[in-house]
Amino acid sequence: MRTRDKEILLKIIKDGTIGKKELSNRFRLTDRQIEYSISSINDELEENNIVPVTLKNNNFAIGKQAVAFFNDRNHYKNIIFSPEVRQRMMLIMILERTKPISLNDFIIDLQVSKNTILADLKSLNSILRSKELIINFTRKKGYIIKGKEWDKRLLLEDCIMDIYEKYGFNTCTQILPNIQANLSNTRQGIKTIEDVLGKKYADDDYFPLILFLTLVLNRISAGKTIDDANAEIASDKEIEETNEYQVLNKTVTIFRNLSVPEKRFIALHILSANVKEQAEVSDSVQSRLVNALWEFLNDFELNSFIVLPDKKDLLRNLIDHFRPAYYRIKYGLPTHNPLYKEISNKYKELNDLVTKSIKPLEDFFQTKITEDEIAYITIFIGSHLIKNDSSNAGEKIIHAITVCPNGTSASKILESSLKKAFPEFFFYPSCTVREYNNFLLPHDVVFSTVPLKSKKTTFIINDILNTENIINLRNSVFKKIFNLSFGSIDSDSILQLVNKYADIHDSKMLKKELDNLLLPKKSTLEPQLKEPNYAVTDKIKNITLVTNNIPLDQAVTLLVQPLIKQNIVSENFLDKLKTEYKDQPQYILLKNRIVLFHLDPDLIQQKLSLNLLISKTGIIYHKRQIHVLALLTTPDKTKQLQLLYLVKQMAENESFLSDLSSAQNKQEVMNQIKKFTGYKEANLY
Repeated sequence: MRTRDKEILLKIIKDGTIGKKELSNRFRLTDRQIEYSISSINDELEENNIVPVTLKNNNFAIGKQAVAFFNDRNHYKNIIFSPEVRQRMMLIMILERTKPISLNDFIIDLQVSKNTILADLKSLNSILRSKELIINFTRKKGYIIKGKEWDKRLLLEDCIMDIYEKYGFNTCTQILPNIQANLSNTRQGIKTIEDVLGKKYADDDYFPLILFLTLVLNRISAGKTIDDANAEIASDKEIEETNEYQVLNKTVTIFRNLSVPEKRFIALHILSANVKEQAEVSDSVQSRLVNALWEFLNDFELNSFIVLPDKKDLLRNLIDHFRPAYYRIKYGLPTHNPLYKEISNKYKELNDLVTKSIKPLEDFFQTKITEDEIAYITIFIGSHLIKNDSSNAGEKIIHAITVCPNGTSASKILESSLKKAFPEFFFYPSCTVREYNNFLLPHDVVFSTVPLKSKKTTFIINDILNTENIINLRNSVFKKIFNLSFGSIDSDSILQLVNKYADIHDSKMLKKELDNLLLPKKSTLEPQLKEPNYAVTDKIKNITLVTNNIPLDQAVTLLVQPLIKQNIVSENFLDKLKTEYKDQPQYILLKNRIVLFHLDPDLIQQKLSLNLLISKTGIIYHKRQIHVLALLTTPDKTKQLQLLYLVKQMAENESFLSDLSSAQNKQEVMNQIKKFTGYKEANLY
């Protein structure tokens, strides 16, 4: 089966059902290409006696038995590589060559034409130029990559991570060149290190690490080594002081007899792998890291106006993440976050706030933090905000476990989402595939992000679940476990029925409301992160226009008084607000254009609203003339994210604020805001 077809099939399995249009958009294919792929998929499924993909009401669906297809280890024989993967394979072939690599080697092994290979080589040289590497050809040596050994190895690691993410460990052991030479010894070496240190590496770090170090050992055996003269880690004694390096030095493994620079290189990559109990760093580094993380969390609170609950607990989790991340970031090792695109899209507001608060960490590392690393931090903060208290296991009717190979960061937010989606279930702590293979506690259901062999009822799910995923998943779970069929109860079916007998004025909003209605009653799934069920402007409760000069104290009173009458805040809210901001702190002055007032909802009760005061002449705040004051109220520490994001967008648009302060009446102000949000909301959510 072609790679693309396999990805389409897995997407259908994970979603349960998926529309043709969504599938086309996801894979950037035409309807005809999608139909061709589905036809090819069905041909192969039928050959394996698996019920094919069906199309009903423009939605593709398939039974769970198709998961068996992914457990067949012989698919590598029929792989047709995508252009990106093919180019990665070409680089690995060159880096792992045991004999000269010619044009014919590429043509035969990758099953493409000469012109395709020549075009790929030209494209690769363009990409490698930024890495200070270049592909050359000589008659004696064939194709080679010229450059530093350090840079070549990081390129090799990058290629392996991409191919592993695409195909998994078993297929990689079949398609990567010369991988079998040191594979078993490398795997045993990493297992010994785990046992000696008493640690367990996350699947998505453990398996690529074995593949990468195996190929590194191949290069060392071929005399392609890192030496003290050019190694980035040659003078760094910090690595030698770690337990990981000491294990390499003293324990009998394939790594023991390597040179000191090579052992440092191996130790560095072991240190940067994610584990349940993270690698230690030196006390001085730990102390500075803790300070930088604490500053980051403080900046996040100031930027987001969220008072983080249990901040010390969040700090401990971030420290655990940043111990291995410390080595990745310090030495510029490749970072692969497979959830980056989903996180940056679905949690755009939160991801943006993390990005704006990241400077203390960049100062600590003295380098820019990559978008992939920022996405990991977003996962931690997101899961921390939505986590719920564990219920008594004895009161739950079903025991479930989540299997996620991505390690601690990704599994936490997925586990939190599933707990919210299934309040009826008790969930064990999430685990990796390797941990699940040894899991002995009684359980009824497995939720896994990868195809999995299990005797228990298993549901393959997406790494990040949206509302539609949750509804489809609940329907599938309750039908399978309790024989309760809700197959016909979904928002699309209801919309089709309603449309026969009534006029629908806003089908998109109605669908969202129906989706929320179909969610479990006790669930408050990700209320602070997902798109609200109302237009943003609906929560702008009051607009006050001021044409004459008034002091700040009077302006604050004008902001609050309507809210007291509307029972949005209590009468003592005004006094507390004036006390809180009597010193006119600069941190609530957004872009020196909007003053944004707020009070901690834990200290005083309030409802969700956004309130604006617009002054034509300006109000003096912190020695500046400000034309827009905003007051944001919220019942908890998370529900205001959408409104907060809107205010921040407004503060960044100077021309819009200028138009706002020139408005003649409240209706004109509201019309301008609606126009502004209508333009922004396409990108905002």
